[in-house]
Order: sequence, then C-alpha cells, then structure tokens
Amino acid sequence: MAISTKLARSVPEFLRVVSLLSDRWEGPWFRGIDRFTYPLIPRRYRYRLVDEDEIRSEFKRRATQLMIGRAPQTDGSGTHWGFPTRLLDWSEGALLALHFALISNKSQSDAAVWVLDPFWLNGQVMGNDKLLPDPDDPRDEELLKTYLPDSFPTRRARLAEFPIALQPAHVDRRIAAQLSSFTIHGREPYGLEALAEKTAVARLAKIKIPRGSVKRMLEQMLDAGVTESTVYPDLYGLSLELTRLYAKRPRYWASKPARRASN
Repeated sequence: MAISTKLARSVPEFLRVVSLLSDRWEGPWFRGIDRFTYPLIPRRYRYRLVDEDEIRSEFKRRATQLMIGRAPQTDGSGTHWGFPTRLLDWSEGALLALHFALISNKSQSDAAVWVLDPFWLNGQVMGNDKLLPDPDDPRDEELLKTYLPDSFPTRRARLAEFPIALQPAHVDRRIAAQLSSFTIHGREPYGLEALAEKTAVARLAKIKIPRGSVKRMLEQMLDAGVTESTVYPDLYGLSLELTRLYAKRPRYWASKPARRASN
C-alpha cells in the first residue's frame, strides 16, 4: 500500500489533518523532518560501519563526569546525545514534531511531519498491540534481546527485521519536554516504509509542508507558544530562541572586506 500523503499550508490546517488521523488511529506519534524527501532511516544506517557496542560502552564509561544529576542511560537514549543508534525519535505531540520540521528548514525545501500509529506497528511485528515491551517481564526478554543484545551484533542478520515501538523512561528533561518515544530498528534500514508498503492497511502517513508556508507557520507556532525554549527546557534552548527572535540577518565573511578607497 502506498504511504498516505497530506498537505498543510498553515498550523490550523496541519492540526485539522492531525485530528482526522487521530480520529481513525490510536495514539499517533509524530516525527518532523526539514526535508520532505528524507526517509525514515536511523542514524546508525547513515554510516557504512558503526561499532555500536564500543560507542555504548565508552559513552557509559566517560559520560558520568559530564552529567549533572542522574547517570546516563545507554539502552536507547543515546539518540538524544547525538551518537548513531538504530532508534528514531518520535513525539506524542504533533506541534512539537512540527517545530522540528520547520525550525531548521530555512524555506529552501518542502518539510514534512511523519505520522505513525505505534499500536499498528507493534501489532504487525509482534502479533499484538502491546506498546511497551517490559525488560522486567520474562515474556518480553527474548524479544528485546533481538533488538538490544548484550553485545551488539557485527552483522545485521542477527537482528530482527522490522522495527518496534518503545516508550522510554523520562531520564532526561528533554525526553520529558519533547514527549519522546522511539522506534527501534532491526536489520532493515528502511523498515517502517518497507512494512507499510507490504501492508494492506498501513497506518503510516506523511504531512507535507510547502517551503513557501514555512515562515508563516513558524510565526503561528510562536503565537501558540511552541518555541526552542519549550522544546529544549534549558539555557541552550533559551539562547536559541532569543537569537532567532532578536539577531537578524547573520553575516558570513568569506574573506576580509576590502578597504574603501579614500578620496
């Protein structure tokens, strides 16, 4: 089945599309991307070779002295720290995902928000609609080992084929503020899109944001109170927001400007 594509030229129109999907789907998740053509592929598969086990162990060994508060978790939250994992970030908040689609777009291309029914996904892959496999539940232990083995496999064939949906513990303020959820992928890099294409009634959709609508929609998002400081509830987010609002038209010096000739 072809993946459904919708169009939204304003925030109210975007919310109408979301409302229509939410009426038919159970608890949809959202993922914003600043280019419409970007696929749903985890960062891990954007590299030819990645030693996931070494990255995870080194992060755990060295990150504690940089942290304020709780020690870092490495069972998937590494996506929020920037290293390549087999997870994709999703949000339970449609406007939060729209923010990510718009904020770095620069009106150079169409943006998009993907919409996923996680219950549909787990139903297709796991044979039931259980949203959150529990690592403390013996019934889920074997399933999770196929996605999060103690030692990451060097060959993708040892992983499960298609992704599943997971909800992480709120161990970080950003995860909580962004209403974060994850899909964790197996050996198929384009697993979500591949699964949707082979399913008769797929619950995966894409909302297209035309590049000409980006600037106006960012203004509407500001009016709605969805800004960098709400998405990133820290000093970094505040500085991003204030820079965008009050520092206009950055200069880029390719070389030292020529001195004006005197008369």
